[in-house]
Amino acid sequence: MREKNYSISLLRMLAVISIIFCHSFEYSSSIFINKGWILKSIGNYLANSVQVFLIISGFLYGNICGSKKNLFSNSKERINFLIKNSLKILKDY
Repeated sequence: MREKNYSISLLRMLAVISIIFCHSFEYSSSIFINKGWILKSIGNYLANSVQVFLIISGFLYGNICGSKKNLFSNSKERINFLIKNSLKILKDY
């Protein structure tokens, strides 16, 4: 089994916290009308953490799939992979 990379986990955690603050600041900007522009601009800046989170998640997911050397050796394995991972995503809906 692979060793966990704590620096990537830390970056991912910081991205999640930034996303939470982004939503909080954008919500608060509608409440505080006088200073709302400040909160909205901070929220817009923190919105970049969504892309950071998605890039890190894609990197981690790619490492998991890349570790399986013969994952796509035939079409049946490809279809099973797509079905299994689609169900992971769609089970919440």
